[in-house]
Amino acid sequence: MKTLLTFLLAMSFITVNAQKAGDVFTSKSASIPITYVRNFDSRSDTSINATSLVPFIRYEVTSVSGNDVEFQVLTLRADQPSAIPLNYKIYKMTKTDYARVKGAKGREILSFGALALPVKLRSSEGEVHFETDFNVNFALAVRLGESFINDWDLTWQIGFGLGSTDLTSSNSSIEQGKDQSVETITGLTGLNLRFQTFQVGLYTGVDYINNQSEYNWKYNGNMFISAGIGINIFGGQSKKEEK
Repeated sequence: MKTLLTFLLAMSFITVNAQKAGDVFTSKSASIPITYVRNFDSRSDTSINATSLVPFIRYEVTSVSGNDVEFQVLTLRADQPSAIPLNYKIYKMTKTDYARVKGAKGREILSFGALALPVKLRSSEGEVHFETDFNVNFALAVRLGESFINDWDLTWQIGFGLGSTDLTSSNSSIEQGKDQSVETITGLTGLNLRFQTFQVGLYTGVDYINNQSEYNWKYNGNMFISAGIGINIFGGQSKKEEK
């Protein structure tokens, strides 16, 4: 039962910033309507304006005002005819359409959330032990670079947690037949790969128990390796919309 609960615990990461100037996004869809706002360079092609986003091009938000999100092409494109009308121009879309754009969501640099480590691999004096005791951890996540594929992100995480472990006569100094469960405090770090709302991570960390001098738990302070899974239940967006 504890193992099942651990697998079901979600990585509920919450963004710390909403849509704002400087955000970078892309789109896989050509059906997102946009409206021309103005030119910002005399080299712009004034004979035609785009009416929808061009897919697989990186855009940068220049301002957010009311219900509108203004943006420009992040890198000028002369090699793609459909993108030429976007060069040297500011366009806008509604916040509703902006939220539909894959890649415009979840572009946060920092986030914070909870995760579970369903299995821990421990090693001591050449012995390997797998542990499935329940645990809950909280981590700060830092996004590494820009995601060039819309639905993917890689983050580095560092955090702490609480859990439990079973002490036996084989892993501690307690007498045989007097097994008991004790609480642990965890420090951890790792990498997390997100695809849309599904996340998987590889972690390493250390666990400590109280009264180590009494129990002599042989894994106390030893490094473990673990993998974590989760679902981003907030979809990578802040619940507070920027005005």
